[in-house]
Amino acid sequence: MESAMSRAKQWNKSVPRVELDQRARDARLRLERIEFMARSGPYEALDDGAADKLLAERVEALTSTEHSKWISNQENAARRAGERGLAGKGVTLRTLSSRPLSLN
Repeated sequence: MESAMSRAKQWNKSVPRVELDQRARDARLRLERIEFMARSGPYEALDDGAADKLLAERVEALTSTEHSKWISNQENAARRAGERGLAGKGVTLRTLSSRPLSLN
């Protein structure tokens, strides 16, 4: 059992945080799809219109939370780059809208 735990810890260290977040998000979206299609969980006993609306709300909540976390990470990276003296040296980070985050 201990060897399995040490392998899990080693795996966590070798996989970038972004990839772990992406895998978790994909798993949550897959589960949401399965529950929607099977009409189980929160979709149980809802008519088609109400189930569609609930699916849209839940997926939107998930994606907006992920987007907010991504923006926050980009801003933190820009701030750290500025603290390391990279501001004003042509270093920029891009947002989803392709607008550069200024380090100045």
